[in-house]
Amino acid sequence: MSDQHPKLDTMSLEEATISNMWEMAAIVEATKTRGLRCIFCC
Repeated sequence: MSDQHPKLDTMSLEEATISNMWEMAAIVEATKTRGLRCIFCC
């Protein structure tokens, strides 16, 4: 048997941060459009 594992895609800290920012913005927008309040909403 082969001990080779598939190579995983990796991302930089900057890419992860930007991705998380977009996800947070989408959650805030969805929350606002439903008329709910969240800790990120002003």
